[in-house]
Amino acid sequence: PAEEYRELLVDVIELCEHLSSLVGQLLFLAESENAVIDQEGVIGLHKVVERSFEIFHDVAEHLGISLRIARLDACEVRGNHQHLRQVVNNLIDNALKYTDRGGRVDITLRHDSPHGQVVLTVRDTGQGISPEDLDRVFDRFYRSKAHRVSASASDPSPTPDQGIGLGLSICRAILQAHGGSIEVESTLGEGSTFIARLPTVPS
Repeated sequence: PAEEYRELLVDVIELCEHLSSLVGQLLFLAESENAVIDQEGVIGLHKVVERSFEIFHDVAEHLGISLRIARLDACEVRGNHQHLRQVVNNLIDNALKYTDRGGRVDITLRHDSPHGQVVLTVRDTGQGISPEDLDRVFDRFYRSKAHRVSASASDPSPTPDQGIGLGLSICRAILQAHGGSIEVESTLGEGSTFIARLPTVPS
């Protein structure tokens, strides 16, 4: 009985942590969608990318995935450091989640001077996204059919590792609140490329 109670307690703790994470993400999304963002000033986005890369590098190595920075221009944008860091983290985490062992995730940050933009690209060699899912990946709580099937195979309820379909919608809300945008290009079975754009700080 004592062992059963311990197992039950572990399950309850995990569920509480999951619900807490969900509430936090919903609040974050609400702030972003309502543009309740404290514009802290000029942010070195390249430094944000470097820090996120350092955080996820060991995770990628453990998963057997090559994570690299293909290009990193010194780029400055105006905005909120925490929110922009969330965008970069979400995009990298999403790419690793859908890339198999032996795959690759490339990060690129570059200036698009003619359009006055900074362009962040996260490209993976993972599962790719089907055409029927492509238009909905930024919708709140939406998960692709393949992701839903793999999740329900063992447990119909999502876990933090499986995701709850908020990461990309948070990215879109934050970028839009910063005057930017995000889009995705993907081929099923070959991988996906997420492209985030932000207005650059005039030099």
